[in-house]
Amino acid sequence: QDRTYYLELLRARETDPQGTISAGAASANVEWIHRRLDSPLTPTRGYSASLLLGVGRADSTEARNGGFLRSHVRLQAYQPLPGGWFGSARSEWGQVFASQEVGLPEKLRFRTGGDDTVRGYGLDDLGPRDADGNATGGRILWNGSVELAHGLTASMPALLGAVFVDAGQAAQHWRELKPSIGYGFGMRYRSPLGTLRLDLARGQETQKWRLHFSVGIAL
Repeated sequence: QDRTYYLELLRARETDPQGTISAGAASANVEWIHRRLDSPLTPTRGYSASLLLGVGRADSTEARNGGFLRSHVRLQAYQPLPGGWFGSARSEWGQVFASQEVGLPEKLRFRTGGDDTVRGYGLDDLGPRDADGNATGGRILWNGSVELAHGLTASMPALLGAVFVDAGQAAQHWRELKPSIGYGFGMRYRSPLGTLRLDLARGQETQKWRLHFSVGIAL
């Protein structure tokens, strides 16, 4: 188990033809991580969970100043299955609790998409956008994933093939949340540094394939 306490100071400055907007926030945060895994680097059985809570105050030159509470929860489970299969599932939630009039820096708002969230989309491509198509981030987040993997050859048990389905989205309100879906297949190599993942995923919204590479390390 890990527990981390930290203070965070944020300041953002954006300039456009209409003028300059400045926003910031100061917050106190605590994060708990709980693991029950057969291996922290290449897990096949067990679960891990993390909870992040933060409380602070935001200020902005174009919106009201005020307090906020930020929460982020992530759960990951691993389970061996009959026939030499390995299953894993992940779910993630986030929410910022604050008055709608309070101006929050973009860093505090949620976006998703990419190697470790919703494959088939670019990094942080998913989330609310303004009238000009610029990403603004949302006040709530949900991601989920289910994956099945199986060894490719008996002589190399560390090399596996996998299929997966991801879903997730960020929005301003839970009633507006419409998850985007990505699905695909890939390869896994259980190395001493963690599970190396090479995936080819298709985003249902974009109808395009995207290549992803990452090192999967448990929380």
